[in-house]
Amino acid sequence: MNKKKFIFFIRSYNDIDHTTPLINYLSDFYSLEVFSKVNLNRLKPNENINYLNSKNIKVRYLFDNTTNYYDNILETIFQFIYKLNNLLNPNEFLQKFFNVSLKFIQKKIDINLNNKKNWHLNIFNSKNIRCIFFDWSDINSFPYVNIVKYAKERNILVIGIPHGIEVFTNENIVNKKTTLKKKFLNNNVSYKFDYIFVQNQIGKKTFIKQKFKSEKIQILGSTRYDKHWIEIINKNYYKYETLLKNYFKDNQKINVVIFLNKLHYNVNKQMLLKAINDLSNIEHINLIIKPHTRGMRVNFFKIEKKNKSRIKIVNNNIPSYALSKWCHLGIVWGSSIGIQLVFDNKELIYPKFLHTNETIYDEYLKKCIVSSPKEMVEKINSFNLKNNNSYNFEQRKIFMNEIVNSDKIQPLMRHLNFLNELLDEKK
Repeated sequence: MNKKKFIFFIRSYNDIDHTTPLINYLSDFYSLEVFSKVNLNRLKPNENINYLNSKNIKVRYLFDNTTNYYDNILETIFQFIYKLNNLLNPNEFLQKFFNVSLKFIQKKIDINLNNKKNWHLNIFNSKNIRCIFFDWSDINSFPYVNIVKYAKERNILVIGIPHGIEVFTNENIVNKKTTLKKKFLNNNVSYKFDYIFVQNQIGKKTFIKQKFKSEKIQILGSTRYDKHWIEIINKNYYKYETLLKNYFKDNQKINVVIFLNKLHYNVNKQMLLKAINDLSNIEHINLIIKPHTRGMRVNFFKIEKKNKSRIKIVNNNIPSYALSKWCHLGIVWGSSIGIQLVFDNKELIYPKFLHTNETIYDEYLKKCIVSSPKEMVEKINSFNLKNNNSYNFEQRKIFMNEIVNSDKIQPLMRHLNFLNELLDEKK
């Protein structure tokens, strides 16, 4: 008898990072396929894809079997410009040129691929497909709309899964232009997810505001913090431990990581510049700057030459969980990596002065808040390595239980139980 089949679709580093635990776990119970919306070279280096490959779960580019010579040339040009952009670290004018060029090429790629008839039918060649999974993204635009339309017509469930953990608790978390664009997309939809999986009540409230029915939103916890997955990634940390130690000459200093959030999330750019410069002047720390995982330019930083030996900019070659394990304290304001820091029992500094949004850290970790660059530096200067966290054991426990729901039944088991019940109902 053929196993019931699920198909997963990913599009960015975040998606595969939060989806891999679920894919890995469900592979013991269901037949699975995984497709990427973008050429896989754009996602590399990626330890999650490598891990899935080691488990004989191959991630494939959605258009592997449909691209022609012209498509491949456009993709090659896109990747060349993208890599050149990263290599040059261009000024603001040149950066705009690169951004416009990349958007233009991507549009050409999408138009060419969209003109291919019935390209999506190959995805559904297998029998017994019961569910398809996308991250919380726009399923009403190319290429997903073609896939969703076909699935809906054949009574295949379309399920939305997280590409991160919602940390913002206010509305209008991005700049006005992006907010208007999202409102337009939400109000102009032909298809909606049959079910949405979220990790907590904050995620559920967010989708209710977007007019999703409450009964279609399932709180199942964060698979990223399931005990089963944590055991797996802990075994992989050794691969990065030596590399991180070799970044700096003095490993006796305090290790600090500042995890950046994209500027359009209501970030004060000038205050961020000041914060980075103030941090770079602290002589007794080793500082790593971690840009946002979905590609973030840091060419606006102006770090003094004398301080550069104490600073390292790390992109996706080292995963954020490894940086959390390496550091003594992390600086976070609009990223869910703060949850990882608390999970690892590391000190968290929340520089409230860097943005105008409200977050879970405002609500649960008030003593982690600093209100100015000066206060941030003072907190680092007063830090010692002997249990100096701004939160206690009970606060940590409440935070983890309510945000990632990993207290009783583990998240991966919750997902499996719900899917089993859902498919039994559809018999």
